[in-house]
Amino acid sequence: MDVRALLRGGKFLREMTAGQVVARLQKIVTSPKTWEKWGIHCVGMTSREYPLIVCLAFGEFMRLLLNWVLSAVAVWIVAQLVPGVHVSGATSALIAALVIGFINATIGALLKIITFPLTLVTLGIFWFVINALMLELASALVPGFQIHGFLAAFIGAIVLSVVNLVLKAIVMPKQDDHH
Repeated sequence: MDVRALLRGGKFLREMTAGQVVARLQKIVTSPKTWEKWGIHCVGMTSREYPLIVCLAFGEFMRLLLNWVLSAVAVWIVAQLVPGVHVSGATSALIAALVIGFINATIGALLKIITFPLTLVTLGIFWFVINALMLELASALVPGFQIHGFLAAFIGAIVLSVVNLVLKAIVMPKQDDHH
């Protein structure tokens, strides 16, 4: 970031209003010259399209970050509600949320595909067994995140799913596509 451009005009950062800081940062970030200085070349784009790309990239990053933090809060809430699930602190909850997400996206997805017929027969209940196993695996990998017993993992998986659903519905509601 070009700090001199931000401070141009004799105003120091602490003397600027939040709106002025945002306006200066927007000018810096959306400038094609700044993009080229950072090594980003968008062939065929006009300077009017740069702000859109910045907003989309920043928005996606913030959505992922918010999703991660909400998942960590959900892990902490599960530890408060379910006997046998323990989290030693915020760092452990953040790492546990990251590991749980990674495990569910890889091993968990593969197991859900392989066991899909069994899931159909049990009307979806078997997915909670898989989620419980994924929670137990995460607890084996993350220091400060412990699950004592399969029953705690099973109940924890159900509560984690519900808490995640509720938190994301409150904080990150689906946007209507008709706007």
